[in-house]
Amino acid sequence: MNHDAAPLLEALRTVGERDQAPLDSPGPKGGRTLDPWFRDHSAAVDLNNLPDTDTLHCPEGPILAAEQLIADAWGVGQSFILVQGSTSGNIAVALSALRPGEPVLVQRNAHKSVLAGLVQVGARPVWLEPRWDPRFG
Repeated sequence: MNHDAAPLLEALRTVGERDQAPLDSPGPKGGRTLDPWFRDHSAAVDLNNLPDTDTLHCPEGPILAAEQLIADAWGVGQSFILVQGSTSGNIAVALSALRPGEPVLVQRNAHKSVLAGLVQVGARPVWLEPRWDPRFG
């Protein structure tokens, strides 16, 4: 075995250097949709729970300020920044808003994280067929 090889890093580099935007999850599209500064410095800002960066558990600084800006932009009373993208948010909504056996309307093409939340809480999906959009096919 060649222990100098880095097959995963090489595959990631090959995909990352392609001139194409992936259309699968997650949403950042390989960094192509991120602010250029953030994209170029993402490893340097991979920080957690430092006094200067705040904490998601009980924000009092920049995370709280960002959550307040988000809430104001959407016209809601409160907003929470989450980790792991929409998956953790969808599961959290199911676990906090539904009860076992409770019916809930779910589109047939819902993200699998919605289904994971329904399974975890034991809610009963009532399936809705999505509308066909002729403009997007």
